[in-house]
Amino acid sequence: MIKKLIATFSGLLLACTSVNAEFIGVTAALKGEVLRTASVTPNTPIGLLESGDKVFLGDQIKVSDTGRLQVLLVDETVFTLGSGAEMTIDQFVYDPAKENQLSANIQKGAFRFVSGKIAKSKKDAMKVAVPGATIAVRGTQVAGLIDDNGRSDIVLLGPGPNSFGATPGAISVFNDRGSVDILRGGYGLAVAVDEPPGVVEQAEPALLERLERAVSELASEEIAANIPEEFVTERIVELAETLVEKGVTGTNVTNDVEVLRLITEEGAQALSDDGVNFDAGAAILLARYSELLTAPSPPPGPSLADLQSAAFSGSRTYAATGVQMTSANVVGGTGSGSFDVTTTYDFDAGALSQSIAGAVEDIKINSGATANFNFSFSGTTDIANMTTALNGEPSFVAASIMTQASASSFTAPSDVDLSVGDPVVAVPNTFTGSPAFGVTNLVITGNAASGDTLHISTNGGLTTVASPGDIGFTNISVLSYNGLTDNDNVGGTAVTVGQ
Repeated sequence: MIKKLIATFSGLLLACTSVNAEFIGVTAALKGEVLRTASVTPNTPIGLLESGDKVFLGDQIKVSDTGRLQVLLVDETVFTLGSGAEMTIDQFVYDPAKENQLSANIQKGAFRFVSGKIAKSKKDAMKVAVPGATIAVRGTQVAGLIDDNGRSDIVLLGPGPNSFGATPGAISVFNDRGSVDILRGGYGLAVAVDEPPGVVEQAEPALLERLERAVSELASEEIAANIPEEFVTERIVELAETLVEKGVTGTNVTNDVEVLRLITEEGAQALSDDGVNFDAGAAILLARYSELLTAPSPPPGPSLADLQSAAFSGSRTYAATGVQMTSANVVGGTGSGSFDVTTTYDFDAGALSQSIAGAVEDIKINSGATANFNFSFSGTTDIANMTTALNGEPSFVAASIMTQASASSFTAPSDVDLSVGDPVVAVPNTFTGSPAFGVTNLVITGNAASGDTLHISTNGGLTTVASPGDIGFTNISVLSYNGLTDNDNVGGTAVTVGQ
């Protein structure tokens, strides 16, 4: 059934990205009275909307004081509108042959959006206007509340997973009086008409609770019942089935906060504080891991003996694409990026291999310069070479550094040990040979300063010994520093199930 639904959905995506098509999405999880008050598309019916109705470019949508609406666009962007909200989608271009763009205008009420493929395609390809400013989106999830005077409270909800596979990122809030970046989940600002964006502060619990009540989504079974079959994606099905299996019920079980809490409250907070990023589906995987940990006799993580014994056999591959990287742990960081990773464990041969390809944008290398570049890594090792320095479980590690060579370049990457743990210890490269990271297309804006250093690393391993459902992870980090001063730290985590 899932394959059939995905095939149908993919066909609709192709149909909707043609040059003349203006059908851009569908209503889902509609509750109460929701109206289409106007449209620029000829012959579009004006009036009440129902779950499953098509949404067209230029539709003006208004939610009643007792209503709520979720709009699923064909690029998998999701808008959730609370009571009294009003929204228009002014621009929508989703076509591999074109420069993708999404512009929406939210005039009033509570809202929440999870960005989709358009936001991932290019920096600032997605913009959402509110009465006093515009939000430029870099692959993430955002909530906000607009009052009757046009004052907007805007909160970045990442880092953290979400129901539809979007990933955490960053936003810029700007108008003709200024621009402010929000780079950390749980932080936000207020902006009023004819005033510059306010100061970034940690969102007040009362505001988060109000937003949660206003845009909490319907229970998983209700969403599954209300979204037409041709628009159900594999991720939606997987999320709904997971929640039903857990016996989770209620009116807010599919919002991101509740999914993250399935990991455990303490774990969710720790991950958020550390700025950990997740690839699509990681919420579900981590929830499964949480179930193992909370069992009466939770299985330990694998040891080297486990990996080299009959506990695992055959070959298992862990792959993720488009894993988002955001700036974290360094105040004033500006960088972002993404990466693809494939890690293969050949347990019969006792071998491990990994390949990585990614890109970093706007990483701050000193107070007056930033860098863009592509990076890659390919390495192999014996499983027996893995270290146990990370969390006491076997992990692979590799790191390379580049240092300032001139005002516009860095030296070629060279291998270094990776410093980990508390207290910090140096962990040697576990891969054989000299598998330094490769860096290409390096472009520096401004001038590199003497002592500027870029440090790129990969580390990861297996989280459980459950077979065949073992969970693998890979952390990628790009740190820029000069002496004891950290300038930026861009990173992300891929979490996948072995295949």
